[in-house]
Amino acid sequence: MEKQKAYIILVNYNGWQDTIECINSLLAQEYALYEIIVVDNCSTNDSRAALLHWADTTKQAYKHLHYRNSKFEYIQQADRACITFIWSDKNGGFSYGNNIGVHYSFLQSDQHFVWFLNNDTVVFKDTLSILADFFIQRNATQKVGLVGCLQLFYHNPALIQCTYGHYKKILGLPEQLGEGVPVNDIKTIPQKRIDYLSGASMFTHSSALSDAGLLNDDYFLFYEELDFAYRLKRKHYTLLFCADASILHKHGSSIDGKTSKGSEASPFSNYHHFRSKFLFAKKYYKPYVPLYLLITGLQVLNRLLKGNKQSAMAVLKGTRDGLLK
Repeated sequence: MEKQKAYIILVNYNGWQDTIECINSLLAQEYALYEIIVVDNCSTNDSRAALLHWADTTKQAYKHLHYRNSKFEYIQQADRACITFIWSDKNGGFSYGNNIGVHYSFLQSDQHFVWFLNNDTVVFKDTLSILADFFIQRNATQKVGLVGCLQLFYHNPALIQCTYGHYKKILGLPEQLGEGVPVNDIKTIPQKRIDYLSGASMFTHSSALSDAGLLNDDYFLFYEELDFAYRLKRKHYTLLFCADASILHKHGSSIDGKTSKGSEASPFSNYHHFRSKFLFAKKYYKPYVPLYLLITGLQVLNRLLKGNKQSAMAVLKGTRDGLLK
């Protein structure tokens, strides 16, 4: 495998300030072969106008498309544009928005890299080149499906936000390893099996997507990266973590949910977490569903005892909808 073009997919929903900061960091990349795809998931604020205003005032060459009824409609084209804005006609969730970007990338090329990147991240100038080189080198001896990188807290880059993920099947919970560990102490993090890589940064190849399928948009939020990782592994792909590549992550800015360790998740976040949890459990850990229901019942009781009825109801509704989907 040689160096190929990388399509970097950012999903924006009401977060144009974060998206612009992310794009600016991407434009400084050392890796020359890339295109940034910004999919706006039907934002309810002025995100679309703000993104185009930024591109016009900074004199960026860009393409502009609408995505309606599963079809792309070109609004504006530009030669040698490295940014593409795509306006979705609905907010179908994180996976849905990313998949629009993937569909667009396949219209441009059959063989390329795809980098799923949260819009609330900032990258370093060598992040993409390190990821691409790492993928190419490792792919020479194994079937690489997905590569993750070191995620650092945006507001405190001396601390790790995440390395990679491990799934606790007894509790039915994903665990992101390394949170809060000083970056200089990364070697002290206990090594576990890589079950998944954080959805904030997933570097893959078009061939893996063609083989294992795109992100599953049954998940509106959460667990989509676990589902993708499990499907890749079923196709005998390897998941790898590259500690030499790093990004800064605002950790929660892109959703209405938990924004820092120990903070209370919103009812919106609670609903989608438990809905996705049981969608995933039904598919991959069906014998454990009764145990997960018992644990969820205790979590609902705990919320009620704390007087958080709204959160408890969100958990119940999410659980119900996940089971009935």
